[in-house]
Parts: sequence; structure tokens; C-alpha cells
Amino acid sequence: MDKSSVTGIILSGGKSSRMGTEKGLIDFNGLPLISYAIKTLEQIAGRILVSANHPDYQQFGYEIVPDEILEFGPLGGLLSCLNQTRTEINFVLSVDTPNVTPELYHFLFNHISNQDIVIPEIETSHYEPLCGFYHKNMRDIYKTFAENGNSKIPDAFNIVRFKPVNVIHEPFYYPEYFANINTFRDLLKHKKSR
Repeated sequence: MDKSSVTGIILSGGKSSRMGTEKGLIDFNGLPLISYAIKTLEQIAGRILVSANHPDYQQFGYEIVPDEILEFGPLGGLLSCLNQTRTEINFVLSVDTPNVTPELYHFLFNHISNQDIVIPEIETSHYEPLCGFYHKNMRDIYKTFAENGNSKIPDAFNIVRFKPVNVIHEPFYYPEYFANINTFRDLLKHKKSR
């Protein structure tokens, strides 16, 4: 995989209403939470876009993409970044899943041919939509969603070339792999967990 043909997109978490503070900037095992997403995407992407509306994300040295549509959840951030990407291949990672590694993306990359969306399936029909591959042409689909007031990313799965990839039996996968850090309780639970 040629890194120059891949853009990494980090979804910083918007208002982080359950955390009560800017999620990606909180300390997790000695580093800002966003650092883990950056470390993963640096290894597979030639360019990284950070979907964020908070100026403090500028300290990490990557392009900040503010939401073009405010109060529209993850789809708003994803759409804004897809509007800025210059590559067909875009790997998306939510800021609150620090245990995801580059191995997942290398595995998913083997399945992206002729697909619009490729994401992990961790149980039957249980997907991780904020962790996977989104083709650049999805911006047209999601623009239509936004125009119709639909902010649900998974609603596109039945109308595009969508491939869920079962990862549960892969050697890089472990029980805490997709652990979400949404609250301070989650933060304490998963610190030093791996």
C-alpha cells in the first residue's frame, strides 16, 4: 500500500457531551487521547485530516477540518473531511478507540477493491462504522443525506457497495480492541488495560 494514496481521517468526537470536555485532548495513559489515532494513521496514510472544531487540536501539526454542518454528529465531520480529501482511499478512525492498530487497516485494505465502504464486523451484523475505509465518492451520498436531515452513517450501507469484514478471529483482535472512551468511567476502566 502506497501511503501517498491514502488519507487518514480522525473524527475527534464533536461536543463530547458524555465526557463533558473535549474528548480527544484528555490524558489517556500519559498522552492526549488523539495521539493514539495519530500514531496509527501515521503508519498507513500520507495525509491526515482531523475533524475538529476546537483550536487546541492545532498543536498536533495536522490539518484541522471544522464541521461544515454544525450539530450533525459524526456524519458532519466525515462529510467535511471527505470534501477535503484528494485520495479515493480514506481510512477513518474515531478518536475514542485508542487500541486500534495499523494491522486492522492492513487487513481491511485487502478487501477494498470495488467497494465504497469497508468496515469491521465484530459480531453478526454488529459493525464499527467509525473505523474503516470510505471511498471519496461517499461524499456525494452523505451530502444528500445531510440535505435531507439524515445524520445516520449506517443508513448508506444498503445503498452503496458495502463490505463488512469479520475480524473477530484475526490475531490482532482482542476483547478491548474497539473499547470506546466516552466517559470518565470508561477512561479509568481502560487505562493501562493493554
